Amino acid sequence: MIYSLNFVTRNLSRSRTFARITFLTFSAFCGLGVAGCDASNALTPTSEGPFWQTWWFIGLLIFALIVTIIGLSRMRVASVEARSRELADEVEERTHALELRTLELERQQGELTALYRADEQLHRYLELDEVLQSLVDTAIEILHADKGALLIWDAKRERMHVEASHGITKETKDTVRILAGQGIAGIVAQTGELIVVEDVDADERVTRGIVDAEGIRSFMQVPIKIGGEIFGVFSADYTTPHRFDEHEKRLLTSLAQRAALAIENARLYEDTKNRLAQVNALQETIRAIASTLDLDHLLTLIIQQAATLLKADGGMINLVDWERMEDDVVAATGIVDFTLGISGPLEGSLSGWATLRDQPLISNDVQQDIRVHPIGVGFVGKVNLSSAAVAPMTIKDQVMGTIVVVGTVEGKGQFDQNELDALVAFANQAAIAIENARLYERAQQLAVIEERQRLARELHDSVTQALYGMTLYAEAMARQLALGKIDLASDQLRELQSTAQEALREMRLLIFQLRPPDLEEDGLVTVLRTRLEAVEARAGLIMDFNVDREVRVPIEIEEGLYRIAQEALNNALKHASAQSVSVCLTLDAPTIVLEIRDNGIGFDPDAGLEDAGLGLDGMYERAAEMGGKLIVDSKPGSGSTIRVEVPR
Repeated sequence: MIYSLNFVTRNLSRSRTFARITFLTFSAFCGLGVAGCDASNALTPTSEGPFWQTWWFIGLLIFALIVTIIGLSRMRVASVEARSRELADEVEERTHALELRTLELERQQGELTALYRADEQLHRYLELDEVLQSLVDTAIEILHADKGALLIWDAKRERMHVEASHGITKETKDTVRILAGQGIAGIVAQTGELIVVEDVDADERVTRGIVDAEGIRSFMQVPIKIGGEIFGVFSADYTTPHRFDEHEKRLLTSLAQRAALAIENARLYEDTKNRLAQVNALQETIRAIASTLDLDHLLTLIIQQAATLLKADGGMINLVDWERMEDDVVAATGIVDFTLGISGPLEGSLSGWATLRDQPLISNDVQQDIRVHPIGVGFVGKVNLSSAAVAPMTIKDQVMGTIVVVGTVEGKGQFDQNELDALVAFANQAAIAIENARLYERAQQLAVIEERQRLARELHDSVTQALYGMTLYAEAMARQLALGKIDLASDQLRELQSTAQEALREMRLLIFQLRPPDLEEDGLVTVLRTRLEAVEARAGLIMDFNVDREVRVPIEIEEGLYRIAQEALNNALKHASAQSVSVCLTLDAPTIVLEIRDNGIGFDPDAGLEDAGLGLDGMYERAAEMGGKLIVDSKPGSGSTIRVEVPR
């Protein structure tokens, strides 16, 4: 019995219920035992023995044990079943949690995959417009949206327009202009916070015109921030009501952040490319304007190159008249080409403002610029100008004029600081080129005056003297004929004929010099041949001209050789009393050689005959300037040879 109680107690000790059942069973058994004992004492003589040895007590005990065992078994089964249910619930709960975690991991993996694909697409392109379009297309694909658009600020940051889109009609793109704070996009651009609209009919902030035109029912818009500023707003649109979860919000935000990096890279690339293009264009422009000294042609070339450099819609060059305090348009191109020849006061114009202050400027709203006179504003409105960049041209701290380039809304648009810097660099080079052209013009004018004076001296020293001599010979011949002295008259006639031939040679030489040959167009060989035929041959000299091969050499060498040949031929014609002259020219060789030989009276090269007008010093200087050398071979009575050798 004690063993049974211990067994029951041990098996039921884990549960209060088991303990209570054991206690009640034991109490009932004891009660029955006591009652049985009393009954046995009353009914049975004591001589028969103790009551627990009776059959009914033993039966009762067995019954109690059976009941206890059955109860314990049922309680044990119930406990096991309860524990099984608890374990099943726990397994189910953990399985559900694991499924949720797996789903979240799959979603995160899908999000990372989508972002990786977006990075790949966004960084595939370097051009800004391609990057923006790639952003829209990629976001629409990842978010499974129906439409999408990227709105960016204009240059003044007053309005946003659609720069790239997917599924949006052209009419909407062309008409959408959103102010800061206007509509959802304006609020996003102003606050920099993501906004979700799950039903456009339930949100009063929605701009109805856009959503109605495109059939949009729900959308999510996120700002794109670059360098702390809102670059634009991206919108993912759905044509049915859509409930956005945190996953989609997080995904679009991440896309916007990656897009900002890609856009910044594209802008840096575009800026670098533009700067490189400007440098190359500036070099080409400087080379072009340095290729001519004709002032009118140079001015036209400068403004054309400036407009091309800045991709402007037109431009003009103004030169200043400080006495009248006005500037004159001396060259113009593009939409302002009709301004050529117009003059205007310095006060009341952007050009005048830059001239008076010697400062460059940009005006991206010319019609509202207070520096422009109302008359000028009317002119600007007629040609639809919207922007202008002006750079002064300065030489020796004096402004000579300005370069003005202009743009329209439909064309160039607006100018930025980088473009103004390029225009300033261009204007500095243009000012030097214009000043050189002016100096060249003045030098040409002085050269013309000097040439006229030289020709006047030549006429006075040669032709005039010859004509005076002819007059004297004619008078003497007339006197001799009057006196019947025929022989003396014949001598006077021969002298008259010789003097006339001398004067004719001088006149032909001067006439040829009055019409200088065009070396750059005709070349050295043609010019030398023309000179020999027009002067030496007509003067009666025996002429010989030999050229190895008629090829062109640098113009500066051709000019130097021609001037030396001209001086040597003049000496042979005027001073050497030569009867023949030979010119040999070797051009197609490592060393260019010009040799001029005559059979005249010759001279002593060491005797210092510069005063005789032979010009040897000038010949030596020209040969040295070409990097060559001059060799003079002559002696009295043996003719002269002038040889020039120049490395090719």
